Amino acid sequence: AVGVRDEGVSTLHDATEGGVLGGLLELAAATGLAVHVARDQIPLAPEARAACAMLGIDPWWALSEGTLLACVRPARAGAVLAALAARDILAADIGQLADGAPALHLQEPGGATTHITEPQPDPWWPAYERAVRERWR
Repeated sequence: AVGVRDEGVSTLHDATEGGVLGGLLELAAATGLAVHVARDQIPLAPEARAACAMLGIDPWWALSEGTLLACVRPARAGAVLAALAARDILAADIGQLADGAPALHLQEPGGATTHITEPQPDPWWPAYERAVRERWR
């Protein structure tokens, strides 16, 4: 509805296994570009924050089923965000793609930048295994 390819949305990628940060690394590898993202701009539902805190896992690397990463032409970003908001879909502009070696450059809330080239293991499955083993209810 807002345009595709050169006129709008150019890429879509799910952030399931490996979470949002893993998905962003995969996006960098697939595009051959550097991905620059501000961590504090990435939406995190309160329920996900609470569940990850309870399990003691990093929400940015954990299984993020239902999360979709979209690359959008800058001139169309506002239209895409407005279209999603009109459908009550949480979305945010979290960064940009740029020339450079495929990597994730993550600006931290304090201003430092973390450069990530390799994914971390998804912490969800060990946490789930522990919960089953300990018979959490």
